[in-house]
Amino acid sequence: MDSASASASAPDEISFLSLGMLVLDELHLPNGQVLRDDIGGSGAWSMLGARIAMGHRDAQKVGSFIVAGHDFPESAIQVVRGLGVTLGIIFDPTRESTRGKLVYHDKAFNSRSSGARYASSFPLFITVLTGHVDKTFEYLTEPLQPTPAQLPRNLLAARAFHMLLPPEAVLAQVPELLSRRQAAGIRESPFIVWEPLPWKCTPENLDAHKEACKLVSVFSPNHLELLGLFGSAKPNSTDGPNDDGAKSQQAVIKKCASELFDGVADGAWQGMLVVRSAEMGCFAKSAAGGGLSNTFRPYHVDQKAVVDATGAGNAFLGALAASLGIVAQKKDSSGQATQQQDMMAAAPVVGDAVLLAEAIVRASVVASFAIEQIGFPNRTLVKGVERWNGDTFVRRYETKADAIFGGVSDSCDFT
Repeated sequence: MDSASASASAPDEISFLSLGMLVLDELHLPNGQVLRDDIGGSGAWSMLGARIAMGHRDAQKVGSFIVAGHDFPESAIQVVRGLGVTLGIIFDPTRESTRGKLVYHDKAFNSRSSGARYASSFPLFITVLTGHVDKTFEYLTEPLQPTPAQLPRNLLAARAFHMLLPPEAVLAQVPELLSRRQAAGIRESPFIVWEPLPWKCTPENLDAHKEACKLVSVFSPNHLELLGLFGSAKPNSTDGPNDDGAKSQQAVIKKCASELFDGVADGAWQGMLVVRSAEMGCFAKSAAGGGLSNTFRPYHVDQKAVVDATGAGNAFLGALAASLGIVAQKKDSSGQATQQQDMMAAAPVVGDAVLLAEAIVRASVVASFAIEQIGFPNRTLVKGVERWNGDTFVRRYETKADAIFGGVSDSCDFT
């Protein structure tokens, strides 16, 4: 492989890096319009989420690592560079770039039918149906997945990582990542936020997911993936008949989440489970800081603001990973050192429930920008003020977060 890594002006410290893929999407809209080489994929969206959370003054602390084929367009590179992030890119002249086809079947681009169908002819992927399908996605080329072994040192030293992987890859790549960091003299344990592959979230893979969780700081399935791990049924439930109402669905989500967390924690795991549930918000559970078990409503309660939820979950997790680093620095500056672990184990989340809640709120605000349009939100910078879709992250966080999300409580209710 030929490679070109980050520029010489890159900062000494990288706060965030995604090990997800940047996918060149071919978008087929209901009106017949086709958009080509649109930037997508978990790597792109989680990078964008971290970038919004960090702000333009710290843009270079956000890393973007791309494994590109011989056909990777310069226009896509310029879009990433235009965000001011630290870019690392490896070119494989023998391969085509990762390309996908995303077809929208419904003129109403919203999350009311939030399911998606994933399909591919490649052995690594299978077809999965989740919920009411309004869009379909398939890979057009064999995916080029970044690995820790490919990272240059500056990106290897990132404070936080986002991964979209099956559990067996987590069990292999997290130790590899930590071992390479140790060999490079990087002593600090990183925050690792893991997003599972939808088609791997089946009951026969539940134990594998529990084992992989023990190596990461945050495990974050969406509610459909969580339910898939339990066969879409109440685990060990003695409750009455399940109706199809929202309250019943929320109760099932909470029950599955609690059982998964308890099965992983076993008194030892200091990580956090975050279940992303679209318009229902997210449910977070952690043993750190005396325990966090709380529900956070989405920023956009009115679903009329939702145009297309594609990429919102990735953006949320990128922002969450970056924000964990931010709130950990707050704790460091207050004289309370963050806990360190053996280098072959992932770092725990911050041991403070209030700071964990702050990180989740920041991520939820970032996700609000991802769902207001198809593709990336519009960015402008006027007199040093950065706006996304005409609004600022700071304004949304400061004026809306407290009223919408509230504080940390012992309540697990979806409200």
